[in-house]
Amino acid sequence: MKTPSNLSLALVLAVASAAAGCSGSHTGDDTMVGDDTDPPPPGDDDVDPPPPVSPEGRYQLQSEYDMAAGLPGTVGTIVNGFIDATDGPDDPGRYLCDLAADQLGGTWGDIAHGACSLAGGYINDRLLEIAPDFVSTLVQLGNDFGQIARNFGLQSELTVTAAGTAFTSTHVTTGVNFRLDGTDHIYAFTAYGMQNITVPGVGITWETTGRMTIAQHEIPLSYGSVLRIGMDELLVPMLDPTADNLNELFHHQVDCDAVGQAIYDAIGFGSVSTFSAACDSGLDAAANLAYSQLAGLDSSAVKYQIAGECAATDTNADYKVDTIAHGAWTGTLEMGGQQTPLSDATFRGSRM
Repeated sequence: MKTPSNLSLALVLAVASAAAGCSGSHTGDDTMVGDDTDPPPPGDDDVDPPPPVSPEGRYQLQSEYDMAAGLPGTVGTIVNGFIDATDGPDDPGRYLCDLAADQLGGTWGDIAHGACSLAGGYINDRLLEIAPDFVSTLVQLGNDFGQIARNFGLQSELTVTAAGTAFTSTHVTTGVNFRLDGTDHIYAFTAYGMQNITVPGVGITWETTGRMTIAQHEIPLSYGSVLRIGMDELLVPMLDPTADNLNELFHHQVDCDAVGQAIYDAIGFGSVSTFSAACDSGLDAAANLAYSQLAGLDSSAVKYQIAGECAATDTNADYKVDTIAHGAWTGTLEMGGQQTPLSDATFRGSRM
C-alpha cells in the first residue's frame, strides 16, 4: 500500500480537528469550554404556584332565626289582645262595647259594662252588619303577628380584612327580614329611624379547605322597634292598603257612628254621640296598648351571642371568596336577662 501524501494527511487532521470543535473543546484538565448548546426548556417545577384563595372582602349576609323558644311573654300578650276581641260568643260586639265603656269611666262606665254584658248579643248582631270583616281582620292580624315575631332574619354586612397572617372583620347589622307565608320582606333600619348595629374586631379563622369561622360576638337588637316595623310596614298594609298603622286599620274596619247607635239602642241611656266618641277612643286605646307593649320590649335589648361557621367558595377562579353557604350560628339569645340556646339559626351570603 502507498504511504499517504502530506496533503492527504493534512486533510485528515483538519477533518478530525473540526469534528472535535463541534463537540466543544477541552483544556488540559478536561474542562469543557465554548459549549454553545441551548439550555433545556423549563420544567413544571419552574412554574409559580397559584396564589391562595383569600377571604378578604365585603359580604352581604342574610341570617334566619327561629325565635319560638326565646320569645318574651309580651309577644304572647299582644297576640292574645287580638284574640280577646274575637274569642267570645258575643264578640266582637261585646269587645267593642266594653272598649267604649272603658272610655266612659266612673259610674257611667260601670253601668255601661253591665249593659254590655246584657246586650252584647244584640250589639254583636248589629256589628256583624256594620263591620263584617272586623273579626277576620283581627284573626289574621294575630296569626301573622305571631308568625313574624317567631321567624325573622337579619340583614348584615361582613367586612373581612387581613391582620398580619390572620384575619379580622367588622359585622354591621343593617336591617330585618320578615318571612311571612314563605315570602321574604326586607326593611333597612335607617329607613325607619333606627341605627345600624356595628360590631368591630370580630375574629376570622380561614382554612385553605374553604371553611371559615366567625368568632363569637354580641348583637344587641331593639326587638320591639323591629316588630313595630313589621306591624306597620308589612301586616297593616296587607290587610288594608289605605292604612298606615293599627289605629287607622281599626277605624277603617269599624264605623263608630253606627256602633254608637247600636249601643244606644241596646242599653237605652246616654246618647249616640257619647257612645260614638267612646268607640273612637276605645279603638285608639286598643291600638296604642299594642304599641306600648311593643315599646316596652325595647327597655331590655335582645342580645344575640353568636359564633358562625360556613363554607366559603371561590366560584369564578379569581382567588377571592365569592359565596358563603351552609352557614350556622351557634350561641344564645338573651331576653330580659334570661338566656336561651339558639336553634335553627342559619346564614348565607355573597361578595358585594
